[in-house]
Amino acid sequence: MSKFVKTVIVHIPIHFSLRNFIFTPLLHQMGAHENIRFVLISPRPEDRDVVTAQGYSNILHEVSYPCVDSPSYRDFKSQHSDSWVIRGIRWLWQFFDDKYLEDSLTYRFNYINEMAALRVRRNMSKQQKELEKEFSNFADNWVGYPFPGSRIFFRFLFNMRFSVKIRFEDPWIKFLLDHYVANAIVLSRAQIRSARPFVNCAREMKLPIISIVQTWDQPTSKGPIPPGSADYIVGSRTMSANIEKFHGIPSERTLVLGHTFL
Repeated sequence: MSKFVKTVIVHIPIHFSLRNFIFTPLLHQMGAHENIRFVLISPRPEDRDVVTAQGYSNILHEVSYPCVDSPSYRDFKSQHSDSWVIRGIRWLWQFFDDKYLEDSLTYRFNYINEMAALRVRRNMSKQQKELEKEFSNFADNWVGYPFPGSRIFFRFLFNMRFSVKIRFEDPWIKFLLDHYVANAIVLSRAQIRSARPFVNCAREMKLPIISIVQTWDQPTSKGPIPPGSADYIVGSRTMSANIEKFHGIPSERTLVLGHTFL
């Protein structure tokens, strides 16, 4: 029988976010709860060495895609197999999301809410736009069509992207949630593209989600916050007010904890 009474899955999509968990007092707070298992999921296999080096037996690491460096890879391969048809449909769905759907929602969110950043970017030179594409969440104007100002069409696309009825999500993520018998999920960057399968799998499994909105611009220019979170952790009262204003999430559901990772 496992000594852990709860398991918390933490999605860490970029190394910057890993820093906030590993090289801050938050690590020791997690390690002190020895009866709670924390599974940090990130895209870099080498992060496992960083996590293991901290010396806490209740803090584990998994890679966010199936690879031989993952501790659970063999179990996944022995339990899961898809036909080429399902793999092809999943690839097309992911391609559609990567090339249009996610960027379209971000563009429309900025357009509908008349964000200044979008107005500036729409009038940039071609050279400036190329730089923005490389270093920010810039999206070309075409992803906002058709009907860029339509709230109805925005809601249609939003519901499509986060629908639990479209069962072509990443089977690896679903496997990890089952394998570790997850009780809750923490999204360290709720609006990043790779958070979607965690959100949809958690909603399908009826797991509580806690979303961290890390920086001042995430409630405004970074696009819609995914649905399904029980609580939102923010760094300031202004961020809490912006989440209520632009995302319709009551301030009672946001926890203003400050930027404890700085």
